[in-house]
Amino acid sequence: MPETRLELSTDPSQLPSLKAALEKAGSTPGEPSLITSLYYDSPDRKLHRHGLSLCVEQHDARRVQILRRMDPAAYNSQWRDIITSDGPDTSAPQTGARLRGLIDNELRPLCSTRIRRTCLTLGVKPAVEITATLDEGEVSTVVGGSTEPLCDLDLAMTEGDPAVLFDVALQLVDAAPVRIKTHGNAERGYRLLGGAIEAVTAEPLTLVPSMTVETVLQLTCRECLWHLLHNEAAALAGQRRSHPPDARGRAPTSRGACRRSVDASGTAI
Repeated sequence: MPETRLELSTDPSQLPSLKAALEKAGSTPGEPSLITSLYYDSPDRKLHRHGLSLCVEQHDARRVQILRRMDPAAYNSQWRDIITSDGPDTSAPQTGARLRGLIDNELRPLCSTRIRRTCLTLGVKPAVEITATLDEGEVSTVVGGSTEPLCDLDLAMTEGDPAVLFDVALQLVDAAPVRIKTHGNAERGYRLLGGAIEAVTAEPLTLVPSMTVETVLQLTCRECLWHLLHNEAAALAGQRRSHPPDARGRAPTSRGACRRSVDASGTAI
């Protein structure tokens, strides 16, 4: 089966509680490693405007250039090259080929991360192999020296029922207020550089008559979850965006959304 992953984050002040919960889950930690990454973009943020991030990650003496789509749900969301230069290498076969034509010699360092990474194996029942990657550190801007602490946890499994993975996550929630991670380190860096936190409007669903009710409900729930998570930061910042009314001047409701979904699918619940 393909790998199932769940990316979580929590307030760094909750790190002791999170570590205690992982220990209670029977985790076996490996040796921590230090990973530093330097993120690059053009002065006018061209990569960011195209939904991309570029960093050079260093682990010991090894340097890896990573180009990512900032939408983690995108197909083929990242490319990697091992490089020898200190800065970006636009001649690298995977990442450089996708940078050429988009950006030339305009790349400048914008922000960096310094992370202490610990890989753990969780002993859960029923016996399945779940690995956890705990990142603790900070992201900081190159200019201005603004910093933000971070604490992320990545859970992954390649065999067994994915529901077990979510059960583990729910157990962790009881110990520390972990939440689904919605922003990568590059987005954190851009925010520190002055990027505004804005409310996000949901995109219309594309439904066709051949879809089953199950498929329509899956798409609807997935879109609702995406909308909720991507507005979390704006909600915490106290921003509000009203939803446009329907043709009768009423605010949309979940019942109305379900009715429209069923009508589009051609099947009644």
